[in-house]
Amino acid sequence: MDQAIDAADLYPKVKHKGLSLGDRACLALGIKYKAKIYTADKVWKDIHPELDIRLIR
Repeated sequence: MDQAIDAADLYPKVKHKGLSLGDRACLALGIKYKAKIYTADKVWKDIHPELDIRLIR
């Protein structure tokens, strides 16, 4: 349940980037566990200061 709330809380911060619920769930987990997030989606770069997002291409 907490992950769903965290993903919903991200919506106003990322809606201009067009991220889906699944994208926001991934980001919420990255914030919770302070994990590196690997993606090919360039729009994810610099989304949130707490996230360590790595582009794979």
